[in-house]
Amino acid sequence: MTANTLAAALTAALLSSCAASPKDIAPIYVSEALYADFSCEQLREALLNTNTVLNMAAVDQSTARAADASGILLVGLPIASMTGRDRTAQVGILKGHAEAIMRAGSANNCGSLAPKISFE
Repeated sequence: MTANTLAAALTAALLSSCAASPKDIAPIYVSEALYADFSCEQLREALLNTNTVLNMAAVDQSTARAADASGILLVGLPIASMTGRDRTAQVGILKGHAEAIMRAGSANNCGSLAPKISFE
């Protein structure tokens, strides 16, 4: 194996241990039954609150991802992920709640509750 091939393989392995990008985190399933008794107005408010917290978690996750990349380049370790700053689970759960709220809104014929958040 050449030095370049080894370096490329090592770099790929290290970068794969970085915190995930918020846009690449899949939603974790949450049942819309949690929101079945909500009025359309309550669903709108719940979605707004969920999206606000999701946006903050996504910013934290992006910061952790950048810190991991820097840590890998400087010391060879994903520092943010190792110190508990990775918010992958929180982002996935919040995305799941947002989807559940949207499904509950559709089931209640609420129309459009709010635009989806994009992390790009």
